[in-house]
Amino acid sequence: MTDRNAMSRPRSRTAQRFGFLALLILTGWLQGCGLLIDAAELVVPVPALSDGVDVVCRHRQLQVGISVEPYPPFVFPVVQSPQGLSVTGLDLELVQHLGAAVSTYCGGTPIVVVPHVVHFRDLFRLLTEGQLDLFVSSVAYNVPHMKSAGLAYSAPYYPASGLSAIARRSDVVEHVRAALSRPAADAGVLERRRKALDGLIVAVQEGRSAHFYAAANLKGARLLLCDSLTGAWQQQDPEVDVILGKEPVLNFLLTREDQLKDWRPVMLEDGSPFLLNREFFTVVMSERSFRLHWLVNDLLFELEESGRLAAMQRRWFEQDYRFAERAASEGLPAVIPPSVNPTAPSRCHWAQPQ
Repeated sequence: MTDRNAMSRPRSRTAQRFGFLALLILTGWLQGCGLLIDAAELVVPVPALSDGVDVVCRHRQLQVGISVEPYPPFVFPVVQSPQGLSVTGLDLELVQHLGAAVSTYCGGTPIVVVPHVVHFRDLFRLLTEGQLDLFVSSVAYNVPHMKSAGLAYSAPYYPASGLSAIARRSDVVEHVRAALSRPAADAGVLERRRKALDGLIVAVQEGRSAHFYAAANLKGARLLLCDSLTGAWQQQDPEVDVILGKEPVLNFLLTREDQLKDWRPVMLEDGSPFLLNREFFTVVMSERSFRLHWLVNDLLFELEESGRLAAMQRRWFEQDYRFAERAASEGLPAVIPPSVNPTAPSRCHWAQPQ
């Protein structure tokens, strides 16, 4: 037993020495690899990340994307003013504040805000291609979108809203309420509200959040895709049962649009709105525009803390005004590509079954 212990101790010390030596060799090798990696980085430098603010300062223009499909009061239809084509709305006032903030960042260099009025579906592509610095048009950052890869979203600039519904006929409203009043086993609030639209013709604006939501969740409804909300309520054959859209936009249109005088919001029995989700409207940029992202968020914080953001919202939602007059007096000149016709009639078509 003593001999065995005497023999094992030298072997243990030898193993320890070997392990320690191996550790030193391995550490040196890793350090050498680190030196090799550092050398490789010096030979092949990592490209500097681009930043949108530098481009804006250099060209003295902020290229802003705006949807040609109107979403009042965030974006009104393009109008002909004495200065040419002009566009106005809450989103346009917001980007004018942003232009002033960028001008300050650029050392006082005047920055011209240039709105590019294009189809909503093209805003994502133009931003990705670098033709736009950012875009706004009541875009919800929390709605899954197939084109959202590579994009960054600012802090919200409008209080949490959501998708709601309006209907023209009282029997449609009663249909929804009756469906909600029936008990459903193992069904939550959302599932019951979705099922309440089964069998109805639901119109949405193609390519917007209502479209994505309906396509993913309203499997029992007949989905009609329209170029604009105007096309949805003008649709006659077949007649639309429900228009699904952003609650603040639909509520604004109900109070301002004569063609919607026969329409009403779908409400629950307790008088609360029929909502299907929550949406937070934000400014959209490239995910690589870090400083621009900070600048936008800082501006929104300042506007909110000072009360100016709330005042802007009241000005566009509550005041009595004609948007064409505001477009002429304070709107921004609109850049519209030849392929976009703001006055083109809206069309609707059935969604492909999925």
